Amino acid sequence: MIDRRRAAGSGGSGEVRRTSPLGTERGSGSIWTLAVAAVLILAGLVSVTIVAVMSAGRRADTAADLAALSAAAGGPAAMDGACSVAARIAAAHQARLISCTLTGAVVDVVVEVRPRTLAGDLLTMRARAKAGPTSEWGRARHDMGAWSRAPP
Repeated sequence: MIDRRRAAGSGGSGEVRRTSPLGTERGSGSIWTLAVAAVLILAGLVSVTIVAVMSAGRRADTAADLAALSAAAGGPAAMDGACSVAARIAAAHQARLISCTLTGAVVDVVVEVRPRTLAGDLLTMRARAKAGPTSEWGRARHDMGAWSRAPP
């Protein structure tokens, strides 16, 4: 605040008059506080959404990997029920099995996860995984049904 005294000879009574350096902008601190609070809340919501989307992507990857591995682990005798195994494993990881394809001894699955955010219905994370024998020796073992034998 700035003090301005009127001189006694200039018609004033010598009273002290105080003026604000901001002039007529009284109460603008409330507006600035609300604006900063709104920016901080928005930044928090954006951060939470980013973390939720990244988490959903990781969950989709994990669910797809485990569903494909579980479906392929049954061996040749269990290939008929491989996709139902994949669907159960995906559901256990809060994912939905979109597709399951069997090509010989190889299982290919696609799963979908919706992030837990305010925009959860708008966003969908998908992941794909493939599982099966990785080498000629593994294919031969798979064809023979020798799942427990060690390699030569």
